[in-house]
Amino acid sequence: MEDRAAPGHWEGDLLSGAKNSYIATLVERHSRFAMLVKVPGKDTEAVVQALSRHVRKRPASLRRSLTWDRGLEMARHKEFTVATNVKVYFCDPQSPWQRGTNENTNLLLRQYFPRGTDLSPISQAQLDQVALRLNQRPRKTLGFQTPASRLQASVASTLSAGTVLRALRLANLTRSPKSHLNETIKLRLKVGPPSARRPLHIHSAPGRRYSSVSQCDAD
Repeated sequence: MEDRAAPGHWEGDLLSGAKNSYIATLVERHSRFAMLVKVPGKDTEAVVQALSRHVRKRPASLRRSLTWDRGLEMARHKEFTVATNVKVYFCDPQSPWQRGTNENTNLLLRQYFPRGTDLSPISQAQLDQVALRLNQRPRKTLGFQTPASRLQASVASTLSAGTVLRALRLANLTRSPKSHLNETIKLRLKVGPPSARRPLHIHSAPGRRYSSVSQCDAD
């Protein structure tokens, strides 16, 4: 999908870790909004089931298409389409630029999950917090808007107020009223050499201000 004007078109791939561990990454082309999905392995049945459960939670306006790498993990893509009503497209051989937004996002994710990290102990809740942090980072390509705010505007233009709120909570764009908005989430991810291991802190305060362009992302 070349046109980024319409929301609901996604790019996806698997982010690999040590000991044959993986995370499925999905990025919405219009907003650069990222979703991270825990998968037990890279076999097609496990990946398709995990993605289907996650994608079905999104409103229909955000379920239009998915462009995937050429990995065998999406061999059962027809089952995914039946379960989600999302059409699946595959990149041409040796053409990762056809899902360049996802490639760029995976590079950003290496700040949280360096190469060599065992991804299997990481829970879906922890992945949701990393995605929340990523989606609250301003992007130069969005005019320094955040992916969360861009997606929120896209969803709000097509849905009723009540549906918007439910959809945004499912997408981790808002917090429950009972949540402490300035809560600091500590993810105990042991990464890097033993001498450098330390808990990873995720600050999820909405409306965070960035002091310099260096704290933003180009894409």
